[in-house]
Amino acid sequence: LGEAAFLPDTKGSDSFQLTDSLAWNKGAHFIRVGGEYLWQRSRFDILADARGLFAFNGMFTGNAYADYQLGFPNQETLNNETYGDRRYKYYGAYVADDWKVTPKLTVNLGLRWEFEGAPYERHNQQSDFIVGPNILIFPNNNIPPTTLIPASLAGMIPSGVNARALAKEYPWNFAPRVGFAYQLKQHTVLRMGAGEFISEADAAGASGRPVFNPPFHTTYNPPAGNGFQPTFSLTSGVPPTAENPAFFNPSTSTLISWNPYFKPARVYKWSADIQQELGKFVLDVGYVGTKGTDLSVQYNANQAVAGPGTTASRFPYQGFNTMTLVTPMG
Repeated sequence: LGEAAFLPDTKGSDSFQLTDSLAWNKGAHFIRVGGEYLWQRSRFDILADARGLFAFNGMFTGNAYADYQLGFPNQETLNNETYGDRRYKYYGAYVADDWKVTPKLTVNLGLRWEFEGAPYERHNQQSDFIVGPNILIFPNNNIPPTTLIPASLAGMIPSGVNARALAKEYPWNFAPRVGFAYQLKQHTVLRMGAGEFISEADAAGASGRPVFNPPFHTTYNPPAGNGFQPTFSLTSGVPPTAENPAFFNPSTSTLISWNPYFKPARVYKWSADIQQELGKFVLDVGYVGTKGTDLSVQYNANQAVAGPGTTASRFPYQGFNTMTLVTPMG
């Protein structure tokens, strides 16, 4: 009933890119070098569930419509309007050499360097939640007043972390490439190659990043109960203080946590194949492998464990609700 919960949703992005490359053929070598600079900006004005969202799934009666008639939702969410202007810079450079060692052997060598700066918010309107000590950190350690964030939740930026972006930056990311092609016989060629590639973290919209943390973004999303006793109803409605930052309550809010020591993900690829010319056709038998490390994984670090009692009573971190943790553990 009603409009889509995620509207209005106004977003815009700007990209400024500068690239250059040079190719040089010298004897048995064909050398390529190049570089790239990218400035990326993402602007948004989001009213996610700003008019309230109520969902019914039958957890109390066994029938979703019956739950609705009783006014017992399994989910109740209210967010405030959130603005932001995220920015980051990217630098890249490479050198590659296709070296014809002999008439039968060509070797491919390459090296790429990449550095993606940690994203920051233009007006420093973001915070990151650190799971474990369960604290919020803020750009340049400018902690909001206790009327917005309880003193028990305010912490200091960890060592080695960019004070504005709230994430450690890893500038020395080198990715080598190597390969060769060898003519075994007149109509038979062996090819092998391997490379390392730098990968970004999972694509995540603004609502999945630290810009959607309190006090800049507040969420009212209380636990639903245990299937027998609802914790809220349509009759009682949403408390008038639910979306006021001055009444931020970690037990009814979703907190977003990006590991501040987020390593760049790396992907390794390798292949080998033999090509045999057969008249007008080519038979190609090959093997391809790939492996990823430090891939980003997202999950609720405060997922309720199985057992009796209300959902909230089974949270590992009492006094908190959902903790959306994004960390390079894949």
